[in-house]
Amino acid sequence: MRRLFGNQNWVIGLILLAFLQLLAMGFRLRPGAGSSDRWPTVGDTLSGIPFRQLHSPEGGQSQGGATLILVFHSRCGHCSEVAPLWAGWITETGSDWDVFAVSAEPLDSAEAFAKKQGWPVEIAGVDASLAHALTARTPWVYVVDEGGVVLSEGYGGRIAEITEGLGIRRSGVSGR
Repeated sequence: MRRLFGNQNWVIGLILLAFLQLLAMGFRLRPGAGSSDRWPTVGDTLSGIPFRQLHSPEGGQSQGGATLILVFHSRCGHCSEVAPLWAGWITETGSDWDVFAVSAEPLDSAEAFAKKQGWPVEIAGVDASLAHALTARTPWVYVVDEGGVVLSEGYGGRIAEITEGLGIRRSGVSGR
């Protein structure tokens, strides 16, 4: 028993444990590893995320330009606070963009919340187990190009700032 717990074995055990922890950390930090667990940022692509759509409102077809994705959850207090801001932005500026709202909750709950808030946008769902990082931060806004590459992103209360500097419109042309 004394040989098993001798000083030399403890040192070797600690070195082995440290090595295994570094190996595990290196695997997690490797580019591409666990990418579905990392929040999408500018330059990442969202094109591989399988969105479930309830239905598309009239004229809801993409025109090939930038798309605004509003990420929310109906039980999120911050989403309820930002919802009127989003409704105002959609009414004033949203017609220049392809806009849809996405949530990890059941589509009927998401649609009921969006309808109550007055968002005339397409509602999509996403399986949280497949794209948890996309819906982990709410309310959140992503602007993506026609290839699904994130051009801008940020807290939902800053929707005007997130979209303003891009100068991208539904038709994909720059400028105002």
